[in-house]
Amino acid sequence: MAAGRNLAAIGALNYNETGLVFLYNYSKQNGWTAGEVLTGSDTQSADMFGSSLDLSGTTLVVGAPGHDGNASSSGAAYVFEWTEGAGWNETAKLEPSDLLTNSLFGTSVAVSCEAVAVGSDQHHGLDERQGCVYVFGRDADGKWIQQDKLYAPNGRIGDYFGDSISLDGKQLLVGAPYTRDDPEPGFAYMWLPSHSDGWELLQMLSASGVSSGDKFGADVAVHDSTAVVGAPYDDENGQLAGAAYLFYLEDGGWGERAKLLPFDAMSGDWTGARISIHRGTAITNANRHNGEKGAVFAFHDLAPLSLDIEGDCPGKMRITIYGAKPDDRLALLYGTKQGKTEALPYCPDLFVNIANPIVAAVGRADGMGQLTVTGKVPGKACGRLIVQGVDLTTCEKTKATLLE
Repeated sequence: MAAGRNLAAIGALNYNETGLVFLYNYSKQNGWTAGEVLTGSDTQSADMFGSSLDLSGTTLVVGAPGHDGNASSSGAAYVFEWTEGAGWNETAKLEPSDLLTNSLFGTSVAVSCEAVAVGSDQHHGLDERQGCVYVFGRDADGKWIQQDKLYAPNGRIGDYFGDSISLDGKQLLVGAPYTRDDPEPGFAYMWLPSHSDGWELLQMLSASGVSSGDKFGADVAVHDSTAVVGAPYDDENGQLAGAAYLFYLEDGGWGERAKLLPFDAMSGDWTGARISIHRGTAITNANRHNGEKGAVFAFHDLAPLSLDIEGDCPGKMRITIYGAKPDDRLALLYGTKQGKTEALPYCPDLFVNIANPIVAAVGRADGMGQLTVTGKVPGKACGRLIVQGVDLTTCEKTKATLLE
């Protein structure tokens, strides 16, 4: 499943033998209503179309890891884009030429406005079932082309690197839940774009409490300065009860902050098998909780002070400061040059990262600890305007972000 502001996409990978994706639209008047039904232009029996999904704005990517393209079960991914009046239409089929039998390209997918990432967790490129991730970007004509092919630097047989992926702007987090490295099996890998249109590894993430067989990296999620990694076979709350680990980005590196454990966890829950994160809230399933009835657990107030930016530049954009306490006094600053500038008089010892900043808005955080500012950004400001949030009550700041 993937969801946006007013849209949910649900995959049915065995429907009609090929798989389908069902879209649901939300409005205040009618609530959730059924919309279009999507399939690939050349899907076949056992393609598992819809087994992985991700949505960003008006772009939806669907994985079909069982597709027989280059070879049996080599896999494929399909890109759909929405346009006014035409609805959703397939605009690209992603299928690298070096896929092999049982590569299962499309096991996982992720999309942002700038990139598409597709996991091929059983690809045999460097070693049997080591796995890899393909990254695609748009060329000058707007077509999706392959930019890079990523492997784990410590990869070995059966790692299943790419079993899970999450893409947030220019941050790509990849899970390898079957890593056999001792003493901490299982890793997650954070990648960033390099200066040569490729991607480079920033950091390998592991956790202090992970044991052999925990499947650390079974699912991953990253949003701004917060990342969560699932370990569904963790045994702290009972055999295979599961857990998730919280990481923060600070001073250019990711550090472990907490282990997330449901208050009523049970043996066999598999908490952390699926994870989603938005602003300061992480949601994880426990599909075998309470006699296999299943449950969903939400963990709130996880994020440090951060920014969430919605919309396309130029155009209408929503910028939300989140991670504060309710009723904190928040300010959104902007400018066109990076620098070190003393902040507002409320915080004389805090330096922001914008030279000569201008205050766009000041207000109180709502009950969720958030303040949202909405406005139109002109084209001449795109790629030049820098925004940063400040909590004037605690004298904390977000990272400075360029609007692109």
